[in-house]
Parts: sequence; structure tokens; C-alpha cells
Amino acid sequence: MNRIAKSVALVAVVLACTFGMAACSGSGSGSGSGAAGAGASGGAAATVNGTAIPEQEITDQIQEMRVQSDVTSESAWGEYLAQLGQTPEGMREQYIQSAVNNELMRQGAKDLGITVDKAQVDEIMQSMKNGYATDAEWKAWLDEAGYTEDSYRKMQEDSMLSSAVNEHFAKEAKASEADINAAAASLGASYDGAKRTSRIVFYMNGENNDAVRAKANDVLGRINSGGLSFGDAARMYSDDPEAATNNGDAGWDVVTGYSEAYGEAVKNLGVGQVSGVIDEESQLVLVRVDEVFNAPAEITSVSQLPEGLQTAAKESAESMAASEAYSKWLDGLRESGNIVVNPMPSGLPYAVDMSKYATSSASAAAPAETEGAASAAAEDGESAASESSSSSSGASSSGGESSSSPSSSSSSSSAAN
Repeated sequence: MNRIAKSVALVAVVLACTFGMAACSGSGSGSGSGAAGAGASGGAAATVNGTAIPEQEITDQIQEMRVQSDVTSESAWGEYLAQLGQTPEGMREQYIQSAVNNELMRQGAKDLGITVDKAQVDEIMQSMKNGYATDAEWKAWLDEAGYTEDSYRKMQEDSMLSSAVNEHFAKEAKASEADINAAAASLGASYDGAKRTSRIVFYMNGENNDAVRAKANDVLGRINSGGLSFGDAARMYSDDPEAATNNGDAGWDVVTGYSEAYGEAVKNLGVGQVSGVIDEESQLVLVRVDEVFNAPAEITSVSQLPEGLQTAAKESAESMAASEAYSKWLDGLRESGNIVVNPMPSGLPYAVDMSKYATSSASAAAPAETEGAASAAAEDGESAASESSSSSSGASSSGGESSSSPSSSSSSSSAAN
């Protein structure tokens, strides 16, 4: 990834945080490395109902982003900002709004009766530490990622709390029939040509892989000769328990994530056809196409979709309803709250005279590029954190534990007194 592309991706995290991923602002508030933390001023960048967001925290996050994207020199930083049509003031504002959303989420969670299980956070932290041979290696990873141990723990707590809050709204929000039909109409074109597949899985064990491959080829031969039905073969021979109990049904390819090799095999198969032996990581797979969906010219009702795709459309509508409910809640907290964003102080290490740098003609496309890069950047920057916390949210409310975090947005970006 080149410097500008990487920079775009990192800024995308800020935009995603500002407009939906509240837990992001807990990251990078430690000492970091390189330029991070150097020369930041004291005081509060903003206050949220009396709670201060330290200027140092915002500065550390921006400085760490500069380190990660290799724009620590003044000239590289200025060129990068010009490429995005950005300014130091605008960058600070984005990070502040992310932090404001996060603080509002924390405060609002208390009113919803949602808390974080501290013991669960302890387990996650210990699990992460156990992945490194020594404390020095663990601390080196934290430093490279832009965390201290305390800031990493805070990020985990915020992530778990955000998941629980979003899960609360996912349970409360209900999609109407009109919403579901609208989702079906919106998704219908992308479902055209979708294929429902079945599969048989053979696990590779590292010691007897030749025997496993021979078994897979034997089963394939018996299926192709008509001596064994695909469904019977799935029940009798599949090592995947789910495939073994439902005749191998794997659902619709457009809504089910499988490997690239699996997708390529499916693309070249017609209804009733069976693939050759597909090599996937740690397993071999046989796949059959059971059905193809040819979308009608116009979809006005979810009932026009096959059952599995109806479920996907309903889930999409429910996710949107939950996202809208969360956004409305967060906007309400903003409107009723006392949010003060303080002027940008002088002497911050990321302040640069933008008159020295010409804005690129590509800057008009920067917002779209930034938005599109958000998922990849979040994945690159916080994959380890996500893996450690995804096993359990560790946050609870009157409705119990939560595990999902639908995206949400807040249209508010200005300070409110």
C-alpha cells in the first residue's frame, strides 16, 4: 500500500468512528512511537457534559496515525493533507467528534443499564498477553500499534460496551413489512444469478492427507457414477457437522462467505453439477449447485426472493432499523448534552502551514476513497483487538449478553452548548 493510500485508509477509521463506530476513539491514546505524543499541549480538546476529552489524547491519536502512514515529516504530512483536501484543524475535528460520540455512548449506556464485565476484560487482556513469549514482546506490539496497556484495555472496554449498546437497539428495533420489501428491492439485482449450493467437507489432519484426498476422490467417483447421492454422501462422510446434518446444504453463495477456490468452482457449475475436489486451507471440499436465482425485472416484495435470500433481506432491513435507532439515540444525546469543542491551541505537533502545499485535483475524490477504505483500515489497525473481543462481548444489560454491533451514524458534527 503506498503512503497516500495507506493514509487515506487510516483517516477512514476516523470518519467511521465519527459517524458510527463509537469504540474507535479509545485507540492510540498511549505514548505510541516515533512522532506520537511529541509536543502535544495540555488541557481539554472538548468537554461532554463536563467530562473532559484531553487535548493530549487527540494529539497522540493523530501523531500515531502519522507514524503508521509514514507521514511524520512536515512536508510528507502537508502533502498528504493536501491530497485529501484536508487541514490540521479538520483532522483534529474528526478525531474530536469520534471521541465525543464515544463519551456520549459511555454516558448513555449507564442510563440503559448496560455495563462492562471487568472480569471479561481481564480475560481478554490476559489472552492477548499469552500470545507473546515475553512481556517485552507484548509491550513492543502495544507500542507499534499505538497503545499503552491502559489505553488498550480502555479500547477493549469501549468496544464491548459499544457492542452491548448496539445489541440493545438491535433487539428493540423492528423492521416494518415496507422496510423489508424495500430491502428486497434494493438487493434483488445483486442477487441475480445467485447459486444455492451443498458441500461435503473432508478435514486434512497433516499426517494422513494422502488418505484424506483418496477418500474425497473415491466419494466423488461414487457420486458421479450414480452409486451415491450427494446428500447421502454429505451425511455419511462430511467432517463438517453442519454439512453432515442437513444433506450438505451450504446456502446461497451471495450471502455465505466461502473461499476464493470455492467461489471459482461454483461460478463454473450449473444446476445439479458437482465440482472436482477443491483444495481449501486445512480441508478438501466437494460442492454441488442446487439452484440458481434469476431475479425478475422488478422486485416489489420479499416473497419474490427464494427463502434463504428472503432471510438475508429481512436481516438487512433489521440491521438498518437498528442502525437508525442507534443514530437517533446518539443524536438525541448530542442535542440534549452540553458539548463544548475548544479552539485548536497553537504549537501542536501536527499543525502545518497548508499554504505551502497545493491541493491535489484528486482531493475531490478523497471523501469517497476514504469511506471506501474504512473497512480495510479498521481490519488492518484493529484485527487483533477484534479477534480477542469477538468471542464474547462481556457487557450486559437487562436483556442479557450481546455479541453484535450494527453500524450507526450521527449527523451531528458541530459543538452544542
